[in-house]
Amino acid sequence: MTITEPPDRIQPLRKLIHLSGAAFPLLYLVAPYQVVLIITLITLTLVVVAEWARQRWYTLRRFFERLIGPALRKGESSKPTGGTWSMLSILITVLICARHWAIPAMFYAQVGDPAAEIVGRRWGRHRMPNGKSLEGSLACFTVSVTVGLACCQVLPLVPAIAVLGAVVATLAEAISLPPCDNLMMAPLAGLTMKLATSFTS
Repeated sequence: MTITEPPDRIQPLRKLIHLSGAAFPLLYLVAPYQVVLIITLITLTLVVVAEWARQRWYTLRRFFERLIGPALRKGESSKPTGGTWSMLSILITVLICARHWAIPAMFYAQVGDPAAEIVGRRWGRHRMPNGKSLEGSLACFTVSVTVGLACCQVLPLVPAIAVLGAVVATLAEAISLPPCDNLMMAPLAGLTMKLATSFTS
């Protein structure tokens, strides 16, 4: 996400909410596609309805801001939050990628992105024009590669393909592809692994 707050301000609640998205690839490790798809659809529907309701009714918007206000970014009181984009990303990834590509791709987005922001805000010194830092990108890549290689132990995934997916996820996070890196990281990483596998098989 584009940094809009001071570089040293880390929002623990926001990171916790983001990391909770890792429940979906964890679920996919033990549950069949149909179950994961249904739960993802239900969750996304609830999130979208909540977003619509808070934009429509002032009282709900005030309640929402009191509940998770510290997790909101500048401008998110009047537009979809990062959590909404993350859920849409999870759904797209599950739909377009087979299980052994979707699981690591979702992990990259759900743990790599928070790692990038935590490290970038606290230790980032070399800033890119969009406010991201090279240190944050390195953290995203390191965490993503670690998780990807771990996935290779339980999934039919070639380590080189997992590393390639981590590279793409890191680039998507660093560049902040519109409309939101939360939306783009997992699908792009999953598609890259899918295409790379088809070219090498």
